[in-house]
This record gives sequence, C-alpha cells and structure tokens, in this order.
Amino acid sequence: MRIFHFTKLVPGFVPGLALGLLLVFAQLLYGCAGQNRLTADGLDQAEQTEQENISDQNSQNSINADGLSEEGRTVYLYLLLNNALSEGDTATAMQSIQELLYLAPTEDLFREAVSIYEFSNQPQQAIDAARTGVRLYPLDMALHMMLSNILARNGQVDEAITLLQDFSAFYGKNQTGLSKIQKQKDLGELRLMLIRLFMNDGRYNEAEAAIQALPATERTASVMYYEAEICKATGRKAEAQSKLEELVRRHPNFTEAWLALAAEAESGKNFIGAAEYYRKALESNDMPQIFLLRVNALLAARQYKTATRLVINSSYIPEVKLQCALLFMEKKRNNEAGEILLTLEDNYSLLDDVNFYLALLAYDSDKNIPEALERLDNIAPSTPNRAKVLRLKSLLLIKQKDYEQARVAVEVLRDEFPEDKENWFFLLELYAGDQMYPEMENASREALRQWPDEVEFLSYLGFSLGLQKKKEESLVVMEQALLIDGDNPSILNYIGYYLADDGLNLDRAYELISKALRLDPDNYAIIDSMAWVLYKRGEYGKAWDEIRRCLEISGTDAEIWEHYGDIAAALNKTSEAVKGYEKCLELEPENPDEIVRKLNGLLKRQS
Repeated sequence: MRIFHFTKLVPGFVPGLALGLLLVFAQLLYGCAGQNRLTADGLDQAEQTEQENISDQNSQNSINADGLSEEGRTVYLYLLLNNALSEGDTATAMQSIQELLYLAPTEDLFREAVSIYEFSNQPQQAIDAARTGVRLYPLDMALHMMLSNILARNGQVDEAITLLQDFSAFYGKNQTGLSKIQKQKDLGELRLMLIRLFMNDGRYNEAEAAIQALPATERTASVMYYEAEICKATGRKAEAQSKLEELVRRHPNFTEAWLALAAEAESGKNFIGAAEYYRKALESNDMPQIFLLRVNALLAARQYKTATRLVINSSYIPEVKLQCALLFMEKKRNNEAGEILLTLEDNYSLLDDVNFYLALLAYDSDKNIPEALERLDNIAPSTPNRAKVLRLKSLLLIKQKDYEQARVAVEVLRDEFPEDKENWFFLLELYAGDQMYPEMENASREALRQWPDEVEFLSYLGFSLGLQKKKEESLVVMEQALLIDGDNPSILNYIGYYLADDGLNLDRAYELISKALRLDPDNYAIIDSMAWVLYKRGEYGKAWDEIRRCLEISGTDAEIWEHYGDIAAALNKTSEAVKGYEKCLELEPENPDEIVRKLNGLLKRQS
C-alpha cells in the first residue's frame, strides 16, 4: 500500500538598514559628504554619464512624491524602502533604491542596494550597483569586498581576486584617514579574504603561499584554521588533524575547529570522539544546531541513555528538544523518543506536534492505538499538518480493523486536499483492499478529471473495471495507459494476461508479457502470466518451467495454484495437478465450484 547574506559583510539586513537611515538623515541635516566620496570635480566623464543614466531610468520608473524637496523626497524614499523591506515588497524596495542612488548615492546606500539585489536573486544588478559604488568610493573597503564576493559566487573568481589585489595596493597607498593600526587591520582582512577566495576556487598552492607570506602578527586563529583546511583538501589528513589540535589548544573558543575535528571523527566512525568534540564546541558556542549534532553523534555511538538524559535535562527551548525526539525516531529508538515527547506535553504551542508524533510512535509499535486516535482527535483542524493527521488516523483505524471509519477519514482527507495526488492514491488503495470496486471506479474517474494523463489513475480505473467483469471497457482504459507509458510492466502484464486468458491474439499477448518480464524479471505475477500464455499457446513444457519458477517466489495466490494444476493436467502429471487444485482450494479461490469440478474429474480418471 502507498503510505504514503544577505551579504556576510552586513549582518542583520533590516537593522543594518535602520543604521544606514540614521547616517543618511545625519548627512542630510549636516551636509556631510562622506569621507571617501570623490568630489564632483574629481568625477570623470564616465561617472557623470552613469549618474545621468540613473536619472533617466529614475524618471521612467519614478515613485510619486510630487511637491517634495530633494531632501524631503530622499527621506520619503528611505521610509518607503524601510516599509517595503519589512513587508517583503521586493519590487518597491528595488525601485526606491534606484531613485535613492540618484538622489543620495552614499556609501551606506550602495551597500544596502547590493544586499537587496542579492537577496532578490538578481546578481547582475548587485554587481552593477557594486561596480558603480566602488568607482564613486574607491577607498570603500566594504564595497570592494562585497563586489569581490558576488563575483566569486557567480563564477568570476579571477576577476574577484584581481579586484582585491588591486584594491589592497591602492588602499595601502591612498588611505590616509586611518591610524596605522587600523589600516594594517584592514589590509589583513583583505589578505584573509584573498586566501579564502583561492581556497574556494581549489587553488590551494596559491592559498598556502599567501599564508606563508603573512607577517607573524596576522597568523590568527582563522589563518591556522585555513592551514588545516588546505592540508585536508590536499590529502594531508594527519597534518590537518595536528594543526586543528594545536589550534584548539591555543584558541579553545574557536568553534569551527572543534566542529572540523568532530566531522573528521565521524568520518572515521569515532562517534564517541565526535560527541566529545561537539561538547567542546558547545562550551564556546551554545548553538542548538551543535547540540543536535552532539545528540546525533551519541545516537550513532549507541549511547541511547546518555543521549536521552542529555536532552531531557538540557536547558534548550522545547522546539530543540522536539527536534531531538525526531532524531531518536529516525534511529528507531521509539521508547526514548516517546520519553522525550512526554516531557513536552505541557508546552501548549507544541502540543499538536507532540500528539502527532506520539500517535505515530503508536502506529509503529502497534501499541496504545485507542490512545493514539484520541491524541489525533485533540489536534486542531487548523494545524499545518492536517493532511498528515488524517492520513495517520486512517492508518491507525486500519490497524484497528475499523475499515469503515478509515475510509471516512481518507474521504475527508481527499475532500479537504483534493489537489494532493497522494490522497487519491491512498483512497484508491483502501477501496481496492476492501474490494469496493464501484467506489474505486468512481474515485478513479474523479481523479482523472484533474489529472487526465496520470497513468496510475488510469491503471486503477482499468483494474476496477476488470474486477467488475467489465473486461472490454477495462482493456480500452489500459490500452490508453499503455500509449502514455509503454514501459510500465504492470500495464503490459495486465493487457497481455487479458488477451491470453480469453485466447485473443496470443502472439501480441506473448510479446507484451515478454516485455513486462524483461522490465521486471522477478515479479511472480508476470512470471505466472508468462506460464499462462505459454499454456494457451500449447507450449506446456515451457509453461511448466515458468509456473514452478513462479511458485518458488510466491505460493500464496490461489489462481497461480489453479494454473499449476491446469498445466500439470495438460502434461498428464495427475498427482501434481491434484496437488495444485487442492492447494488452490485451501487458499479460498473466487471460483471454488470450478476447481472442485476439475479436481473431481482428475480423481475420477485416476481411480
């Protein structure tokens, strides 16, 4: 049955924008032009042309703010931008940015513009805005780094590296407004980014050479981490391990190093060691994600009791504990998962989830099914998991052998979520299992009105018609399905068996069943069909070989034993034929009177 960064350079986009707004308002009030802004006299013709282009575009797509002064319009656009970002209105945000870049092209605004374009998945516009920004503000380090990052992410790594190398040289010579210490710090940050770019592009030799050229004052924890990454990437695992261990000795709060050690331990199946590394990482960074990794490592190490106590006694929010319970469920540790879930029953916001997963555990274990059904009934109909709840409810009812209520649940599921194919498949399987063939036919037709070319729905319709003895109509539907999917073994087998059973076009029947068998060689139903078409063609010896091979795979189908008896009788293997018919009767065939007639005839001839 079918059971179914923004930019990394500007952390926190909207807060960053709010800070940018304050800076711009201050510039408007006090006339501050920005430290790195070139004066109008210093702009070359290309930059002036670019300003004119922005103006032209702005006039075509202008946001209506008639009657405002330039300063008032700027403030208005900033407010509009902030509101658009808070409401997720990307189109208005980008239009506001375009106008602001003409009215008040500050460094902060260019940075925000680049971030907005990146967030809106418009890399070329982000690159264009960043290029304009670095031309207007040639000493703005953040804009250069943003442009380099975007170029690298879009496959232009060589240009990204050249940009940073040229900017580093220019910055070192021309940046005079900073202290020597701050300037060296900025240059060090640029060198680190260059190393990272080399590494991301797989140019480990260049990255290693750049690290070796760093002054001793810049051999930070990050640099040590890069060295370890380079060693690992170039196959020097032992050296990488040594460097990481040295790094955590010198810098025990460097979380990434602990995580790298944990990952390496996991790759070597040392899950106890990995769990300990994750514990160390948590000492420096108490992130829930790291806690989940530690729990998962303990589960991999089969430290189930330790992991359970760790989760229950932790101070993490209930949502994290719920995720931990799901990790236990993935490992089939249902008792421990249930123990964790029961500690969350008092959390009202999670109660629906807790009830659902406890009911799911009951389904998996076949225990406490009435209690599980009660839990599902307590889940609000408005839950986002409504479809899953109804599907699980029907499965639990099936386990309780309450088929009528199970069908009701699935019919509700179908009616509430008619666009979900899986719900229709589920309902059709229930109708088939309960031998409700008219309902199966009607549901198939209804589903086909939504998905007229869905082969599975056509197959269900064909099967339901065949099971109602509407053979000719069934064959028409299955031939339609075969036109859509000519390599479907079930459809090939169905049509082939139908033709063989009625003695119609045995050559085509043999061809269809042969193809089905090539596609699914170990399917006992198709092997039985092959035996039957061979029998109908009078090839009794080959038919006997196939029917015996079929029974080696499955011997629980009454019809197959009837075929066994018929083929044996054709070969005058009377005792084998009797065996086949008797076994068929034990399995309660649909046509017992016919089987008894065949059996009595054999016994009479035998006596």
